[in-house]
Amino acid sequence: MAEASDGTEGVSGNVSNQLATLVPTFDPSKDDLNVYQQKVALILEAWPPGKYTELATRLILNCTGSAFKKLQLHQSELVVNDRKSIQRIVELLGGHWGQIDLEKGTSLPNVPFTSVCRRETKVQIPILLVLT
Repeated sequence: MAEASDGTEGVSGNVSNQLATLVPTFDPSKDDLNVYQQKVALILEAWPPGKYTELATRLILNCTGSAFKKLQLHQSELVVNDRKSIQRIVELLGGHWGQIDLEKGTSLPNVPFTSVCRRETKVQIPILLVLT
């Protein structure tokens, strides 16, 4: 006899093909790491719990060039069934999990500084401060 099912069996345990195709790619020569980080954070929230190994593997395989090589060196710590391994992928690529862009997070205004060249003449020189 067949057992009764509530309709949720297999849904939370498997990753759908539609969700798996949404895993972002990353090419360090073309892509912005901040945008990649935001995409990874979004897909992580939608990913089924307990399937983080598959997500980490897909994220690593979707990287190219030096990013892929760097993640390959740390594969033993990344391919574990833990949400923190996904965050670690972004950190290894040079990002900061949960932080916003420097342009949004800076408290210094982007205003020109005034410099006195001579007593009679004032010159305004625009200076852009970049915080790293």
